[in-house]
Amino acid sequence: MAEMVQTGESDARVIKICFASVWGFHLMGADAKTIATRLRLWHTCVTMINKSFCAKSSVAGLLGLLALPFFARPLAAQPLESDPYHYASPANGPAWYTVNSEAWDSFASFDTTRMFGKGSQQDFTVGVDYVSRPILYGKKAGGASMVPEFTWVSPLFGGEGYSSVTGTLPLHSPYAEELDATGGWRYHLMEWTDIDIGGNLLFYNKSVQGSGLPATWGTKSAGDIYVGFTGRVISHPAIYFSYDPTFGRSILSGRLSHVLDLGDLLGVKGLYLGGKLEVGVLEADVYNGGNKVAGQNWRNGYAFFEASLDVDYEVYHGVFLRIGGTWGVNNDGSGSNGIAGTNLGPDDNLSFHGGIMYSF
Repeated sequence: MAEMVQTGESDARVIKICFASVWGFHLMGADAKTIATRLRLWHTCVTMINKSFCAKSSVAGLLGLLALPFFARPLAAQPLESDPYHYASPANGPAWYTVNSEAWDSFASFDTTRMFGKGSQQDFTVGVDYVSRPILYGKKAGGASMVPEFTWVSPLFGGEGYSSVTGTLPLHSPYAEELDATGGWRYHLMEWTDIDIGGNLLFYNKSVQGSGLPATWGTKSAGDIYVGFTGRVISHPAIYFSYDPTFGRSILSGRLSHVLDLGDLLGVKGLYLGGKLEVGVLEADVYNGGNKVAGQNWRNGYAFFEASLDVDYEVYHGVFLRIGGTWGVNNDGSGSNGIAGTNLGPDDNLSFHGGIMYSF
């Protein structure tokens, strides 16, 4: 919302959804009595959501679908492709707050294998997805698109270095084509805490503003730096902060994620179900991307919420098929309410995707 003003209805909607969703994750590992109590609370929350959304029952249904797998039974946290902690060196020290010194120790050792790992420890993934509606920070960021991606993950100074190149290629829409180059480093900082530091560069073939909105003004390049902390506990609670100097954009978000191995439950080896929830606040001083509009910069800010659900199936060694959906909402307003009549897009977005990837 251009002037940082919005009715309480949209804010309450985001809060209710987040509250209900987080409780869904908290059911994991609980005993029968606790589950029954929390299910009653969940029913109350869903009723509140339905009253808020009225006719938007399909969206509320996606949220319910996202939470249902976590009600079934406690399963060990496992990612869709690999153990999320395979890179981490144990934090050394008797107390949980002792900082892991492996990063410095590996550097000081001048042992290249210890610093960068062996050749056999390099992991590569190539894939391509069809996405019906890319969603970024709760907003529509494009029309139907093909999204190819290449990722490289390697040991790095006692942690895990990663880099990826992703393209977003719209099919018959006014949105820009996008190239996203990302790099970062994840590290087991303390006994119960991981740190993630990185950044990315974005390049477009058309001028964009804000969250990928097309504009006659705007910018054709951007990028941000970020830092995040993740708890090494069930549902991997995380908090991230990022800053993009092009838009003067700061984002603070909290995340929960969990993956279930459905092999034992359904008898299908290599089948995984993953869910993710994210809620955040975005503020930007130059939402228009650097070129002034009507002699001024566009200051904008809003809250957003995203929920996603993915199913991965390993059809052959290292070859995965994926289908899933993402729901994003924001309280930025909708329609032509932005600066100079800019169309802010819908405040409620539902997207589906499917693709194939090969990890080697």
